[in-house]
Amino acid sequence: MEHGLDGLSLKVLLHLYEYGPDTPKLMCRRLLGERTQLDPALLERVLEAIAEKGLVKRMQSKTVPKNTATSSIKPWIKVRVKSSEVRRHGQYYELAREGEKLAKRVRDLLRSMAGGEGVQPHVLLSLSPLHTYILLHLRMTCTDYAKSIARTVKMPIEDVVLTLDRLEELGLIERVHGSALKRTEAKLKLSHEVRKHHTYYKLSRSGEMLVRSVKRHGLIEKWLALITGHSKAHQLLQFLSEAEHEHIVAIAQALSLQLEEAQRLIDKLIELGLVAETKPKVLKMKHRRAKPKKETRCLHRYYRLTRLAELLIRYSTRARED
Repeated sequence: MEHGLDGLSLKVLLHLYEYGPDTPKLMCRRLLGERTQLDPALLERVLEAIAEKGLVKRMQSKTVPKNTATSSIKPWIKVRVKSSEVRRHGQYYELAREGEKLAKRVRDLLRSMAGGEGVQPHVLLSLSPLHTYILLHLRMTCTDYAKSIARTVKMPIEDVVLTLDRLEELGLIERVHGSALKRTEAKLKLSHEVRKHHTYYKLSRSGEMLVRSVKRHGLIEKWLALITGHSKAHQLLQFLSEAEHEHIVAIAQALSLQLEEAQRLIDKLIELGLVAETKPKVLKMKHRRAKPKKETRCLHRYYRLTRLAELLIRYSTRARED
């Protein structure tokens, strides 16, 4: 599923697919999964960028169907009795044929990931790789706290706390009540009983259904293709998992991609926190397994997986074997 769109653009497509033609200003109030209202000017730029790809188009007529988002948000709009149209105020956008096909594929994939109940499909577009890993981590450990998760992924605890708050807000995790934890409730703890000195979290029913569906159907690969807009995102991460460090030319050749296309995919993965640039000026043989040499001078930019990407790849491999 190669679309080259970010999460907000996909939300816009799903919104137009579900509600029909709409304006940027009214769309900001309807888009779900956002903590704060979006800026209509920003959303209009997003719509224009999508329109350049031929996925949405401006409405040319002076009226819109009565059963669109406008009539549901503004029921006080005066229309003629038995009228099936509403006078258009503002610039409306609607899906083009290609945009409708893409929105349907994205919706079907999100529904399959949601597990059929408990999780709204559009909520999944709000999940970053860190959100996803924490859900998988809590499925394996039953319950855990922010500092322990931060040590595992080697990230600042502040980022983990914000992510946990967001997942709790989405209803995918919940806090563990009580003053003590049994060993069966916290699998990483070795003692028979642990006094709670931290705020512990566990999966909610919705989160449990989501993770179970992802594991059962092996949807990590499809989810990566969805959030990056490229079908070879998972394949690139697996290649770097085996090669450890490699430059963009070798990556493009290994995946049969054009150099510019491979660079765009790498940049997107860096933005998501899954790939990082290698800092050392000299790479030893053990660090560059795709092309064994005694040592390699860094004449190019070399890339490697982050700790978060390593954990996600490890989980996806384990889920496929199970």
